[in-house]
Amino acid sequence: MAIAEMSKLRLIGLTDERNGIMNALAKTGCAEIKECALPENTAFKPDEAELGKFNEKFEKVESCIARLSNAVEVYARDNKRECDFLGNGFDVDYGDFMSIAQKEQELLAFCDEAERTFEKVSDERNEIVRLNARAKSLAPFSCVKESFSQFENTKYAAIYFGTIPADRLEAFKEYADSTSAVDYEEWEPQGNAVAVMLAAHKTVADEAFAAISALGFQRAPFSGEFTARQLLDECDREIKNYEKTIAETEEAIFESGKNLKELKILSDYYAFEIEKLQDAERFPQTASSFMLEAYVPKEAQEKVSAALSAESDYVYFEYEGISDDEMPPSLIKNNKVVRNFEFVTDMYTPPNYREFDPNAVMSVFFSIFMGFIMADIGYGLLMMIGGFLFAAKQKKDTALKRLASVLAIGGICAIIFGVLLNSFFGVQLSFLSWAPLSDINATVMLGGGAIKDLPLLLLLALLMGVVQLTVSNLCRAYAEFREGRIWDGIFFGVVWAIFLIGLIMIILGMTEEFGMSYLTVPGAITAVAALFVGAVTAGMHEKGFGKVTKGFGAVYGIINYFSDILSYSRLYGLMLSGVIIAQIVSENALKMFASGSVALILLGVIIMIIGHAFNLFMGLLSAYIHDARLQYIEFFSRFYTGEGERFAPLGSKHNYVADVI
Repeated sequence: MAIAEMSKLRLIGLTDERNGIMNALAKTGCAEIKECALPENTAFKPDEAELGKFNEKFEKVESCIARLSNAVEVYARDNKRECDFLGNGFDVDYGDFMSIAQKEQELLAFCDEAERTFEKVSDERNEIVRLNARAKSLAPFSCVKESFSQFENTKYAAIYFGTIPADRLEAFKEYADSTSAVDYEEWEPQGNAVAVMLAAHKTVADEAFAAISALGFQRAPFSGEFTARQLLDECDREIKNYEKTIAETEEAIFESGKNLKELKILSDYYAFEIEKLQDAERFPQTASSFMLEAYVPKEAQEKVSAALSAESDYVYFEYEGISDDEMPPSLIKNNKVVRNFEFVTDMYTPPNYREFDPNAVMSVFFSIFMGFIMADIGYGLLMMIGGFLFAAKQKKDTALKRLASVLAIGGICAIIFGVLLNSFFGVQLSFLSWAPLSDINATVMLGGGAIKDLPLLLLLALLMGVVQLTVSNLCRAYAEFREGRIWDGIFFGVVWAIFLIGLIMIILGMTEEFGMSYLTVPGAITAVAALFVGAVTAGMHEKGFGKVTKGFGAVYGIINYFSDILSYSRLYGLMLSGVIIAQIVSENALKMFASGSVALILLGVIIMIIGHAFNLFMGLLSAYIHDARLQYIEFFSRFYTGEGERFAPLGSKHNYVADVI
């Protein structure tokens, strides 16, 4: 639970062996290339053509992966087929990862063929759309037995054959009946359109066409020795042929999904090659040699040395310590549980190399606070089971996986607080009647009087806040001790932690329910003594009158402490709102269950599911946001600097592969 100590690798090698040496460093997974001071005219200039070639191939493979993955997923879902080659986050042997280059031409040829196949399917789908549109246009003429060629103009008459809106048919007929120089025929309406034919003597042809056009007449866009039914049947045959071809092609595409794993390895391989070319710009190079610098964890020096020695007999390298003006990347070493909470800290800022990792301490408070906010056995079980199941299904160590684990751990604390509060989806359980927090009132003695009916849970939330602020001051002391500033650690950290411990003793002593009244006086003495020492030593680094003003400032700063402590009341407010909503949902649903009506029972089930799902979602959202806020603002502000960069060794940046081993 610390940040690994780094060393700096200096390496000189032959330019011809640069690629192999970088591969050896990448294989160890323990070297992050460092920016070097570049003497004039020695910077490596990557071949733009080579870099462009890798980028072009990378984009081609990425496009194929995206289209193939989508096609396979859709086909598997629509046809209820099992599919086990869509997942990411798999491990790959280093030899298999590097040897994927041997299958490059085969896989690129597959990408080209897949692209042609996708385009073919797209064209065939467009043809189906076109044929459906043609069939829709032909539909109004489906009951016309004559071919379209039968409706051509004659020597003395103009023939208008087409469609008219069904609701304008009567107007059409009225016009035709009122004009002696025209004749017409109508067919059965097909939907909103009806096929009609109007024959008009050429002397009135223009007038007749204008009249029926005003009624919405549209000429038939077809001609030839075919009837509409024949053309419709032809459309139907072509559509079926295209659909059959598409189905066969999609089946073949689905089967070709087995290539996805190798394509993803190839994509990550290209990304690695691009990374090497770009990293090589960061160190000097001549025609025959190059110099490289990298950050390497001290614990990995032997591993890196062995890999370099095995790669080349003509490479010189050495390790040196980190200078005071350098800020190496941070390699955080935590156990599996605490590692999940690095996600929370990184959202604020990762720890820098020269400070201690706060995740181990923060994770405890984050989990307790989240559990206190949710404080329900049922919600805790859902958080724990759902979080762990979701995390277990994620093969790759992503931020989403870590978040799920954080929520699951918070769920364990929610179960504990749910037992203490006696709440199971807002319902009190008879066998938990002993729950110590089920009676939520407390009495605080103030001098000769008392504040009665103060929510005990509110007091508990404030106490947790005081405890965390105490720990934050101890963390401040530890940070100062690490830097050799012993007196700063004592007077700016330990003393104020003692002040807060005295405050905790006062609160416990003044609250009747805790039965610790004997702590009040010792707590007051402790707090006052610590405050006095803190005020006197606040200006220890100041000169003259600054020592006095700093002392007054320290005393005045107590207001900030009380303001920070009150911030923790949000824990109680969020917990109370969630509990009340859960109670309302469950009480109303239980009344419906007790009614005996099937309809009301079903309605009660729906209310339980929707109500508790909404309450759980909103509770988790609020719990995470406000919990994180307390860590960032109240806890970290006293000792944590952050602004570090995560250790990212060469070859570790993969889109699909979890790890190259």
